[in-house]
Amino acid sequence: MTDLARRFLALHMRSRPLLMPNPWDAGSAKLLASLRFEALATTSSGFAATLGRLDGAVTRDEALAHAATIVGATALPVSADLENGFADDPVGVGETVHLAIEVGLAGCSIEDFTGDDDDPIYDLALATERIEAAVDAAAGRLVVTARAENHIHGRDDLEDTIARLRAYGEAGADVLYAPGLIRIDHIRRVVGAVGRPVNVLALAGAPSVDELAAVGVKRISVGGGFAFAAIDALVEAARELRDDGTYGYFTRTQSGGRAARAAFGPGDEAPTQRTSSQPRLIDLGGFTLSSAREDDIHTVCLFGELDIATAEGVEDELSRVEESDPPSIVIDLSGLTVLDSSGVRLLLNAQARAQRFGENRLKLRRGPEQVQRVLELSGVDELLSFDD
Repeated sequence: MTDLARRFLALHMRSRPLLMPNPWDAGSAKLLASLRFEALATTSSGFAATLGRLDGAVTRDEALAHAATIVGATALPVSADLENGFADDPVGVGETVHLAIEVGLAGCSIEDFTGDDDDPIYDLALATERIEAAVDAAAGRLVVTARAENHIHGRDDLEDTIARLRAYGEAGADVLYAPGLIRIDHIRRVVGAVGRPVNVLALAGAPSVDELAAVGVKRISVGGGFAFAAIDALVEAARELRDDGTYGYFTRTQSGGRAARAAFGPGDEAPTQRTSSQPRLIDLGGFTLSSAREDDIHTVCLFGELDIATAEGVEDELSRVEESDPPSIVIDLSGLTVLDSSGVRLLLNAQARAQRFGENRLKLRRGPEQVQRVLELSGVDELLSFDD
């Protein structure tokens, strides 16, 4: 994996979700960077609006040129919304991803929406082949996000969405995303079922960032939300001038002007990275471990099946972390899909070692329902300290 892709993927491996807003032009990208966001993503609907079009009316060449503009605007990692890859067949999707690499992106997303409202979602077999083609083309140079579009195209079938996301993860997608999910119990089920970092779209009625963090969501994006909020502000000001003949909108221009001067002025761009250790990403054959220290807390995030095949690798990393003597260690279980007796013993041993250095040194972040049930049935949940 390239340094840029690794850096971007590492942002998905922390206890708190990556907040990834979606700029629609170079100016909005610079503004968001000045507000200390850590990564950006393009928005197909927001960009289309800048051209006076609706979502889905942008060509591949236009989308890639726009992505290059956003990449060039800041030093932040950028993921591109590549819609359905601008192709129905897997070969065409692969070609699009190859072109995206040349733009300098850190990631891209491919969705399973066909573009046909009468038959909106690709058959699962074809949809999975399309993700496989994207992953093969990316070849570790882009973080690939696979999107299951059921819930924004009139198909509120959670079981099918989970089946699709699992298939896309097995096809090699790094991040999984089902826009339109807003019920916390549905989101919790998805996180617990897929074994990959999950992105949630921030919508009206969706759970808060803290609530999403508590169930293990690793990334939150806004889609076209910010772009259309900006359009609404323009329409409101224009209607006031046209209909009322007044200038109340000027009350917002001072703060807007200050933000623009701070973002666009020479040498004023805010730092783009938080102070932290370089994250370690460890692949244990389908099981992923991320390990990084921020300030006084070292967080180890686990994704996949913690069982006899993977426990030894996790134990080795925990031993390395303990030897570095951080004041506090958090083991994040929210990305686990399976926990067996080997994994339970590992957690108990880690807890016992930590208590020699202080009762509160080690905390666990709760896992999905099936993982917590294993801990409860084994009778060890009361022996472990949880970060809640």
